[in-house]
Amino acid sequence: MPNTEHTLCACKAEWTLAQSPLGTQRGECEQCVPEKFKNTVGDHICEQCDDTSNLKTNTEHTLCACKAGWTLAQGQCEQCAPGQFKDTIGDHACSTCTNNSYSALASKSVGNCAYNTGYFGLDCGDSCLQCAAGTYKTSPGEAACEQCTINSDLPPASLQCACNAGSASTNWHAMPCALCTAGKYAIGSGNTQCTNCVLNTYSTAINSITADVCQVCTFDSVSLQGSSLFSHCLCVAPRMMHADGTCKPCQNLSYLSGLAVENDVMQRALSIALTQA
Repeated sequence: MPNTEHTLCACKAEWTLAQSPLGTQRGECEQCVPEKFKNTVGDHICEQCDDTSNLKTNTEHTLCACKAGWTLAQGQCEQCAPGQFKDTIGDHACSTCTNNSYSALASKSVGNCAYNTGYFGLDCGDSCLQCAAGTYKTSPGEAACEQCTINSDLPPASLQCACNAGSASTNWHAMPCALCTAGKYAIGSGNTQCTNCVLNTYSTAINSITADVCQVCTFDSVSLQGSSLFSHCLCVAPRMMHADGTCKPCQNLSYLSGLAVENDVMQRALSIALTQA
C-alpha cells in the first residue's frame, strides 16, 4: 500500500514487514498473528494486546477487543461480574445467568452458570427449577435434589431439611429424625432433641408436638421427668395408690409394712432422684 508521500509501498494496517529467523526484514508483508494488532500503514511491527483483551474474530486485526469473560467499561476491559458470562470476543456487555443460577467472576460460558442451592434443572441456560417440598440441595451445580430423611421436611428451595414437630435428631442428614417417645414432646420443626415432661407429670403419647400431652399426676403423688405411664406417679408415704387412681392413707401399719413396703422403697428411691435432679 502506498504511504502518504506516495514515494514507496508500505505494509497496510493489520500487516507488518516479515522478519527472518535472524531478525532481519525479508522485504515482504505478512499478516499480524493472533493477539497482535496494527491499525496504521507502515512497516512497523504488530503490537501485543494486553492480558485482558484479544483480537476481534474478524480478519481486520486492527484493534484489540475484550476477550471472553471480560467486557468494556470506561475504556478498559473488566471481568464479567459474578452471575454473568460472556462467551465471545468483543466489547459488548456480559450476559446475565438465568434466574436461580449463578456463575463465578469472569465466566466465559452459560455453562458456567450453576444452579443455586435449592434449585435444579436440565440446563441453567434455559431455566432452573426449585427443589420440591421435602427435597433439598446444599451446594450449587448440576446435582439432583435429595429426599429428606424420614420424619423430616422443608419448604421449597430450602437448603436443608429439618425434623418435623414431634421428632428430633442431632444430625438429620446422618441420623434420621426419631419420633419423640412417650413422656416427651417436640414443639415446631428443627429440634435436636425431644423435651421431657416436667416433674410430677406423665404422657403415654408418642410423636407429641405440644407440652399439653403431659398430664399431672394425681394428688399426693410424684414422678420423675419424662415419665411415660400413670403408674410412674407414686403416692407420697404413708399413702398408697388405690384402684380408683387416687392416693389414700394406709388403713393400718400392717398394710403399710406389708403391701406398702415395695412402694415405700420406690418412693425413697424417687425422693433421692428428685433431690439430685
